[in-house]
Amino acid sequence: MIDRLLLVGCGLMGGSVAAGLRAQCPQAQVWVVDPSYAKQALDQGIAQRVFESVADMLKAADEPIAQGLVFATPVNVTAGLLRDLAEPDDASIASRVSLLHNLTWVTELGSVKGPVIKALNALPSGPFQEALLTRFVPSHPMAGSEQSGLSAAMASLLEGARVLISRLPENQPQAVDGLEVFFSRLGGQPIALPLEEHDELLAALSHLPHLLAYGLAGMLASGPYAAAAQSLHGGGLRDTTRIAGSSPALWSGILLENREAVLALMTQYRLSLSELVHALEANDAQALSQSLERASQWRRQFS
Repeated sequence: MIDRLLLVGCGLMGGSVAAGLRAQCPQAQVWVVDPSYAKQALDQGIAQRVFESVADMLKAADEPIAQGLVFATPVNVTAGLLRDLAEPDDASIASRVSLLHNLTWVTELGSVKGPVIKALNALPSGPFQEALLTRFVPSHPMAGSEQSGLSAAMASLLEGARVLISRLPENQPQAVDGLEVFFSRLGGQPIALPLEEHDELLAALSHLPHLLAYGLAGMLASGPYAAAAQSLHGGGLRDTTRIAGSSPALWSGILLENREAVLALMTQYRLSLSELVHALEANDAQALSQSLERASQWRRQFS
């Protein structure tokens, strides 16, 4: 049972996690840090208390929490917050270590893990880093929307969604188990994914598709058919470019943070696209059909 959740970031994903928890456990308290959406979260009943900073929220938690802390912020923001919390000259560091001991788990929902793990490993050695590493379990719900912000949050967003759990070697078993139970309560399907595989896999599953959707939409937007495509489109163009409506600020950050993996896939994609171009140029119906059939068979087998 979740009695209290500490949440940093209350946009689409954080707001959906909070709304989903409140739907499943109406008595649960959600404490939020998010200057942009704090008032809206309170007005909607998603948050019961809001704070200016993570440090302020932890200071207020002067009783055993025994629940979780979720960072639903962009990857670079999460990395910076972790560094700020671990400042060695901060007089309150001892109390933060004590409060970490009262948390069952800490997680972040970022689409790229490398920068956060780098920030974790760079924290000053000592009780804070040790306490954090035993509880910090990276996760990534495979759910979302081209919409952004708290207004787009849905209590049902994680229902049926796969949630990738990439545990650290230092993680306590109860931290991993507790996080999996939490996501299961929200309707998610926790799946273990080795941390070292996450960023390359997500480049293929999510990051490259977003880049290609943006590329197609950008080409049409700057061409002679821009207006006609917006007003006369069918399902094919709408479905192919849907994710190009996602937040450019968010996705430019994700693509840059995982650029090596994305660029490696772009090399492969260029080769695949070249096959189609060459078949068209040569008027080679057999080669074109074979390429399309291979892609079609793979797509029809989605689970």
